[in-house]
Amino acid sequence: NSFNNFHSLAADAKVVLPIGDIFAFIPSFDFRFLLGDEVPVPYMNVVGGSLRSRYLDQQMPFVGITNMASMKNILTVFRTDLRFKVAKNHYLTGIVNYLRDSETFKTYTVGPGFFGAAVEYSYDTIFGPLTANVHWSDLTGKAGFYISAGYNF
Repeated sequence: NSFNNFHSLAADAKVVLPIGDIFAFIPSFDFRFLLGDEVPVPYMNVVGGSLRSRYLDQQMPFVGITNMASMKNILTVFRTDLRFKVAKNHYLTGIVNYLRDSETFKTYTVGPGFFGAAVEYSYDTIFGPLTANVHWSDLTGKAGFYISAGYNF
């Protein structure tokens, strides 16, 4: 038997830029590059959902996909949250994200990529935020709904 050698390179960043007491601009990005001839299925790139690593360790959040979708070896996700404080402990957030994937760096700019968007409402409680969102993505072509209670661990 031979060993299938592959490598993974990943990074992510997120920053909160408050603008006054009511508005926050929250940009973020994720990328994961898989290098090698054949990447085993358990290590493939996947996106979906509101939580990072919900189903697989390497899962990137992508609003607009309720579960998980497999992607190609070169994957980038860019996201922007526009959060408004409506009242004490009440928040309304508009979320847009965009992803591109390809098998090689050479073909990365070919094709339109995928877009997702959501409107999210959150209420901060002593036990953590209660959150609900309505989302859509052109990857699935379907609208969805997600609700969560408490902090993400």
